[in-house]
Amino acid sequence: MVTLKKPVSIVLGAVLSIVILFSSARFSEFGSYDGVARARFRLVAYAPYEAYASTIQKMKVDLELVKDMGFDGVKLWNIPPLLKDGNLPTLLDLGRQLGVKFNLPLMVEKEDYFPDDAGSIAGFKAYLSELAKVVRLRDNVLWYGLWYPITWSKGDLWNQQNVARPEYRQALQEFISILKENDPRHEVRVFADGDPWLFRFPKNFSNLDGYGVQPYSHITDSIDEERIKSQISYFLDTQKTIYIDEWGLHTTPSPNYGLCADEETKTKALADFVSFVEAEDLTWTYFMLFDSYLYSIDWGIVNGNRSLRSSGQILIRGT
Repeated sequence: MVTLKKPVSIVLGAVLSIVILFSSARFSEFGSYDGVARARFRLVAYAPYEAYASTIQKMKVDLELVKDMGFDGVKLWNIPPLLKDGNLPTLLDLGRQLGVKFNLPLMVEKEDYFPDDAGSIAGFKAYLSELAKVVRLRDNVLWYGLWYPITWSKGDLWNQQNVARPEYRQALQEFISILKENDPRHEVRVFADGDPWLFRFPKNFSNLDGYGVQPYSHITDSIDEERIKSQISYFLDTQKTIYIDEWGLHTTPSPNYGLCADEETKTKALADFVSFVEAEDLTWTYFMLFDSYLYSIDWGIVNGNRSLRSSGQILIRGT
């Protein structure tokens, strides 16, 4: 996620789409899951192994906190090690007992070589099959989220050309098909952590249920509504569910997106964001619950001792 600049023609097209579509409709998450009507969801990104929650008991405390804060569930990171350690089934079942739902993000490895590394793709397919066998009977999993691979270090032009290749779309379609074959009960969605207007991600896959965007603000102390509207508008013609896969705020000098001057303005911006997206009936995920010990960036809304920051308290008070 870096500063992105769209060509003028793309900007004008996006603005026109926004004017027309935002004046006539909202982006509804309403639908059904196993015959039960559902509306939008509030989720928060949670990486237990990056938040010193190495045991199921510690994870239980965190999931209870998630519910107390008014979230419906989590976007669960660290899935490969959780699966390898045997903790994933237990965590999903624990979440069900607590009323916690899960969005399962799936990111292919060796994205620098996607979609040409046959070994990496074969390994990812095997991983998807294994994961689906664990998930398919669990009704508190909302969807699988497949990532549109981007290699930021190679620059915009290289990524635009790579995304446009038929092999790129075909590999993603194969991932979608494997998940659906092994688990027909759950939704499969794709999400983009780059501006879809810039990279022109492929759309209209077979058996795909929705599209996620990550419209992190590029305006300090602001939610950057126009960026949210622009990224959503790219996928409107699919007639599928569109949701905020991830959005967050921090007060550290870097990176340049999601930046706030201090915790007070972070709190206000988060309240503004929640009011905006929920007025549009959007499902959203805040990034993230805790700061990761891997990075020196204060995305979190809860401290390491599990006390709430003011940005976390605003959610309990209700917005």
